[in-house]
Amino acid sequence: MTSFSLRAAALEPPVPLRLHPASEQADQAARDFLYRHGIVDPARGDGYLVETDFGAMVGCMYPDADPAVLPLLAQWMALWSIADDQFEALAPRMTGTALAAVCERIAGFLTPAGAAPDPSRIGTAFGHVWQAVAQRTSAAWQARFRDAWRDHVDGCRWEAEQVRAGRVPTLAEYLRQRPRYLGAHIAVVLTEAAHGVELPGRFDRDPLLRRAVDAGIELIAISNDLLSAEVELGQGSMLNLVPIVAAQESCSYDAATDLLLARYGQRLADYRAAVAAVEAGLGSGGESVAVRAVAMAPGVWTSGQLAWSAGNARYSDRRERFYQHVPDHIGVLIGTR
Repeated sequence: MTSFSLRAAALEPPVPLRLHPASEQADQAARDFLYRHGIVDPARGDGYLVETDFGAMVGCMYPDADPAVLPLLAQWMALWSIADDQFEALAPRMTGTALAAVCERIAGFLTPAGAAPDPSRIGTAFGHVWQAVAQRTSAAWQARFRDAWRDHVDGCRWEAEQVRAGRVPTLAEYLRQRPRYLGAHIAVVLTEAAHGVELPGRFDRDPLLRRAVDAGIELIAISNDLLSAEVELGQGSMLNLVPIVAAQESCSYDAATDLLLARYGQRLADYRAAVAAVEAGLGSGGESVAVRAVAMAPGVWTSGQLAWSAGNARYSDRRERFYQHVPDHIGVLIGTR
């Protein structure tokens, strides 16, 4: 069977790849942040983190970010990835009550300005990077980001419940839920902070912009699932587009992959048409800069993901070895460690 990662690498990037010139400095800032907060022991985790290169991640996905903001984005992504990986491993083994409690606590990591951070090590780290980003943004943007974060955590809870029940969702259900626990909407909202712009309220539910964002987010989901399929199938997880399409279509994983590659091509055409429609209605003012950035965000993210993820340590067995030496920060929240 052809490597899923190699098949994903053949996907057409929605936009040309660009790398932020400050990516290396952002990567060092991310690692220093994890070490400073005691999230990772540098003696045991530095090699994996260097290979993973969260600076390159945000450099590809936010190539036009304010250079002063790029290190904060790298810190956020590095911390978020560790929390997400640990939650994904632990949550399916929790009782329903414990799962609800830990999700509520994680959702509360993003505290209002001036409020004390969550006292856990990982909660304090989230509080620090969140406040550093928040102080550059308006109260309205912060509220939207907190809403996106809470929706993401709720999506992670849904994922854990499916795994615990051994349930394989339908393709339609999965495509509704995957953007939530993937955190795709968080990534899009972060684009505004990266660019130093904010989406005007009247565009928040604009149908043309929504169409572009939704099509682009499906590109993120398809490419991410192809890139992570080998690792997830190796771990026994069926919450991935490859086995879900194979089950729905009663076909092999290779045939399911072909169907996903075709779906990606169709959604790419939909995305480009939607972006063109958004562009056709824009002028050159400040509002247009923000709208254009949001419309382009999922396409830029997908191109960056394809470049960063293929062959990355995060999508290999090196990730499992790395977590053997990382404190169980999520387990601490419910007293399992």
